[in-house]
Amino acid sequence: MRILFDVTAHGFGHLAICAAVIKAIWHQFPNIQIMLGYDLKKKADLDHFFDGDEQMLLRHVEGPFDLGIPMHGAFGVDHQRTKQVYDEALGQMASHLDDERRRLTRLKPDLLVSSISPWSLAAGHSLSIPTVAFSSVEWSQQLQTMGLASQASELRNLYAHADFMVGTTPHACPTDITQMKTIPPIGRKSEANHHQIRRQLGVQKPLAVLVTFGGWEGSDPESWKLCKDAPIELFTPRMLRASGVSFLGGLAAMDAVVTKPGYGTYVEALIHGKPIISMPRHDWWEAQCLDAFAQAHQGLIKFEPRFLKEPHALADAISATNPTPIKAEGDNVMANWLHGMILART
Repeated sequence: MRILFDVTAHGFGHLAICAAVIKAIWHQFPNIQIMLGYDLKKKADLDHFFDGDEQMLLRHVEGPFDLGIPMHGAFGVDHQRTKQVYDEALGQMASHLDDERRRLTRLKPDLLVSSISPWSLAAGHSLSIPTVAFSSVEWSQQLQTMGLASQASELRNLYAHADFMVGTTPHACPTDITQMKTIPPIGRKSEANHHQIRRQLGVQKPLAVLVTFGGWEGSDPESWKLCKDAPIELFTPRMLRASGVSFLGGLAAMDAVVTKPGYGTYVEALIHGKPIISMPRHDWWEAQCLDAFAQAHQGLIKFEPRFLKEPHALADAISATNPTPIKAEGDNVMANWLHGMILART
């Protein structure tokens, strides 16, 4: 049996949750063959989630047609560009669906899991391939948030071709498009020695905080330079890598993380019981859901401009915040559910 995971190249959260489920399938059901549909030009991204032996098991194939959401840097959505690319794509919908059908016909999957291309799902359905939309968010509601109602409606119609939509907690997926299933959070847990990592990083101040706004390179924003007598030492993903420390190991060794609302960082911070200093992201549909989840687990600190001028106030907020660590068991739940779905159709 062959499962094709079609993964958008927008951000890395989609690849992260799919990689976790793929590994769970390999562990529990080694006879299932896995194909990963992901931008062939971004093969290096796989190194962050699969080691060399795992990549030997993985058949990396051409990814699906998917536009994601064009951005202005880490925070701002590019409204004009988003409208333009979706208008063009929807105007050529028949052509894109034909291309997707040809791709899927070549690959011959027994089950398609899409995170979260609507074109891939609609094309798979037309070929009678069982289809599952899988994510913490999908694009139609983001377009609706941006005021692109007609484009959002057309995407909803494409998503409606999925047999199921599976949302990873916390998710902002609609429950009225197709059959909906919610699974527990998906995220990685570090097994590294956190004290050793802090020594490796040379942490000298009472508190160490990771500043990351997405992407492997992270961010070194000038606005996040604290005064020299601040009781907080700031680190970025670049700094972790320069010291030979993985992103996950570094996150687990920190006292808190400064970030924008994003599924992967929020969930993995809460897995390790780390406070989240959340920068506002007003035009991102998923942000409210993620903030509410972090708040429910006593892990959310809303960013205040005074924190930059009064780092002791930020230190006090971090020290006063004690998140309840969460369990991330969604990968195994999803693997078992997909296996059951295959058995039910054979």
